[in-house]
Amino acid sequence: MRFFALDEKPLKLNLHMHTTMSDGERMPLEALKAYEQAGYDAVAITDHRVLTIEKSYRGGMLLLPGMEWDVRVKRHGEAVHLLGIGMGEGFSYARHADDSAQGFIDAVHQSGGLSYLCHPHWSMNRLDTLLAMKRLNGVEIYNSVSHPPYNPDRADATYLLDLAASEGMLLPTIATDDSHYYGQEAFEGFIYLNARKNRASIMAALKNGDYHASQGPRILEAHYENGFVNVKTSPVRHITFHSNMPWAPQRCVSGEGLTQASYQVRLDYGERFVRVVAIDQAGKKAWLNPIQVS
Repeated sequence: MRFFALDEKPLKLNLHMHTTMSDGERMPLEALKAYEQAGYDAVAITDHRVLTIEKSYRGGMLLLPGMEWDVRVKRHGEAVHLLGIGMGEGFSYARHADDSAQGFIDAVHQSGGLSYLCHPHWSMNRLDTLLAMKRLNGVEIYNSVSHPPYNPDRADATYLLDLAASEGMLLPTIATDDSHYYGQEAFEGFIYLNARKNRASIMAALKNGDYHASQGPRILEAHYENGFVNVKTSPVRHITFHSNMPWAPQRCVSGEGLTQASYQVRLDYGERFVRVVAIDQAGKKAWLNPIQVS
């Protein structure tokens, strides 16, 4: 069964960025032009608690409405931030007495949008926090601003998401910049999406999980058949296979200019999912959405 195949010319998207409408350091039009010059096909400005609509933009990118919402969390030392993507342009949301992640997720869906959990590693999210969220469309597995020189190195959330997948919560994963400074974090995390360059096609592909997260490498194909996960990629140094098990044989295939690898799923070990991560010579990663194998 073919699990994933990347289009010959996929769209490149960033779904998390901030402007001077909240705490970003570039004005909306300036930020959009920077991403257009960097070769992106579509972006979402996701300012905090406000829907930023930049009607003066006349470039070639497609703009998706977006917002980042922060939930009041009673537990000390934890934050919960959520993205809403693709809502109607009249979308607004206000804090309620029972302010919760689920309230925002449901409001986004009611407005025709999609919801994603932001930077769970940076946020110090606990597993029970993640498992309590229903109808999430995905989660940031990588968030560029969540590493030095801006933050401690909490950019990669693979470990937490492997734990969630081990509990049966197999979420699609996105990589984003969460641009604030438009410095070293910009243009570092994105998704490659199989879609035409119009809003309906992009939203449908996002909803269906027809994409993979990346810092550069491409995952070209992934098949699961006859007990093996078979993967083809752009040239990389390592292709690794994560699962719910702490040990299983041949979980890392390495080589110079590696473009394919196979992994035998060990149902006899109790494996229930496989997550493919490809790593190139420079250490840049690509993450495939998890495959349920049990």
